[in-house]
Amino acid sequence: MQSLKTKLLLSVFLISSLEAYDKSFFPFLSYTSYSDSFKSREISGGAYASKKSQSNFYRFGFEYKDIEYENIQKKYQVDLIASFERKIAYNTKIYATLNLILSDLYQSDKNQVYFFGFNYNYDKIYLGLDSAFSIYNYKSLADGVLELNPYIYYWFDALNFGVIKTEFRYYYTSVSSQNVDDLSKTNNFYKFNILQNVGNFVNTISFGFGDCINLVEDKAFTVYNNNEIQKKSLTASVGYNFNKKTSMQLMYVQRDFDEYDPLLENFLKSAKSTSYILSANFNF
Repeated sequence: MQSLKTKLLLSVFLISSLEAYDKSFFPFLSYTSYSDSFKSREISGGAYASKKSQSNFYRFGFEYKDIEYENIQKKYQVDLIASFERKIAYNTKIYATLNLILSDLYQSDKNQVYFFGFNYNYDKIYLGLDSAFSIYNYKSLADGVLELNPYIYYWFDALNFGVIKTEFRYYYTSVSSQNVDDLSKTNNFYKFNILQNVGNFVNTISFGFGDCINLVEDKAFTVYNNNEIQKKSLTASVGYNFNKKTSMQLMYVQRDFDEYDPLLENFLKSAKSTSYILSANFNF
């Protein structure tokens, strides 16, 4: 289960259509099917809005999610997100996000994610460090998870192939007050992202592998908060800029993960999910 799953990532990729405008609105719809999981399917929709003011950048997000489980009735989840970014020097930014999750599902209700990060760039090379502390409840894998995520990315001109961005991210997670026996207290996850901006198209592909408990990504706009240990992921997307004010994106996400059910008190190994996300971006 994820919050505003990778939608922020999509909009950030459409850089050419964002920088000239102070406001943007980003609605989305997504559908997820599961196999070998306690869940069967998930439908979600929502939006986020952003506003730029001098050196500051603000984002606010909302998502409503309807989740079907195999052995219990449908459950809902609501995500409320507020994010702040500030340019503190010519080549340095800091940013912070609060993500509050409400649900009628025990392990997901009143989850909280506190996120902070910064990046520094020299020419076309960017270095950064993201951090997140997530607070869960006694029905979750752990009461708290600390995540540290250093990253590096580089932009270059590939001539006829457009502009390419390559990125590497390392996720380190440390668990506090674990609620499940034999749960590893530390985990490592690795992710590679490639972006191509050619003409009006923005194409992306990424893959990740390792182990990560309740993974937090995309400046805390993506949170896998439902007792999941991420194993592998593959993401591909196509975006098209109709003009500088309007764009659309379609994204495909395939994930492998282990899943814990606090009612049955057992793990399901090698659960899988497939997601399709349709979104649009409007600049003002």
